[in-house]
Amino acid sequence: MSNQYSDFHNHIQEQPKSKNGCCFFLVALPVSFFVVMVLAFLIIFLNLRRNYQDWEKQFTSEVAQTEVLSMSDEAKMTELSDQVESKITAFSESTEIVDFIEFNVNEVEYLLGQKLSDSMPDGLEIDKIYIESGDGRWDIYFQPKSSTRKVFPWISLAVTKAEVESPRVKIDAVRVGEYDVSEFGVGFLVDDLNSGYTEALNLVNENEFTGRRFENIELEVNGLIVKGRLAGGG
Repeated sequence: MSNQYSDFHNHIQEQPKSKNGCCFFLVALPVSFFVVMVLAFLIIFLNLRRNYQDWEKQFTSEVAQTEVLSMSDEAKMTELSDQVESKITAFSESTEIVDFIEFNVNEVEYLLGQKLSDSMPDGLEIDKIYIESGDGRWDIYFQPKSSTRKVFPWISLAVTKAEVESPRVKIDAVRVGEYDVSEFGVGFLVDDLNSGYTEALNLVNENEFTGRRFENIELEVNGLIVKGRLAGGG
């Protein structure tokens, strides 16, 4: 794991400054996370398949399908990409010492879906993603699929933000369906994810990819708010 983070550091430090840096730290997942996740949810799926199917049936019946973002919806992907790019450009080019960028829930789903797919091993990508948002707590659900169109079980991350000004959020749990992976001996994944996020955030701030240092993140019902201070702005 340490070698992967070392390679990750070197790769980021070699990159030129980019206006997309403000999205980079949203996801910092080592590839090994997905290798272990695949093993974890295969174990769960094979041994507890009926229970998972009952949970999935209830989950999909309770969640309005219009709220679930399909990553294969090309028209929607283009629309969200344009929206996100416009906001990032305005944030990066702003001359305000302190400025904010706000993404609605759908835009965050798009960003996370793209970053998660990019982080996955060849042959895997995100099929669908859904965020159950609340003030200070988000539950992020995503469903991977393979290149052969095989759909895997839903995975979710429980993410919280303390009521202090800080750009740090915390992943409290990783679940496959209703099952917490810590119950199956891979609870260390939560620590790995939190460490990866912290390292990615530090790298983005130290290298000033957007010309700003990120000072605060707020998880709200309607979306995500990021506060950034212009480099050298005091």
